[in-house]
Amino acid sequence: MKIKTFLNAQDMTVTKMSFHINKSPIHGNGLFASQGFEERDFITKTHFFINSYQAKIGNGWVNIKPDCMYNHSEKPNCISKTERTPDGQLQKNLYATTTIAEGQELLVDFRKDKDLEQPEEDWRKQHTHIK
Repeated sequence: MKIKTFLNAQDMTVTKMSFHINKSPIHGNGLFASQGFEERDFITKTHFFINSYQAKIGNGWVNIKPDCMYNHSEKPNCISKTERTPDGQLQKNLYATTTIAEGQELLVDFRKDKDLEQPEEDWRKQHTHIK
């Protein structure tokens, strides 16, 4: 079990959140709740944005692993939101959109966040059990 301490993106209080990586019935490995979450709970920071002033590789989103290892579903229980930190930096945060039980996989509809990798045509055919 991986337990992390996060800064709550909404009220800037420190909160203990827990999740772990496990084999996913959807695709490869996934992110699973090690505790229950309520609707609108902040779960974790998943990506941060770098610009050309911060890195010589140019602008772009950087994955924070393992926090970004959630899978796609058309019936998600989480949402990825782009937000600004108090110092103006962009980051993506994962929030629960419904009650999530301990052991449940954390899922996001990638189509609702165009910055995330988008499902491709053959992806749907390979994963027809995913709704």
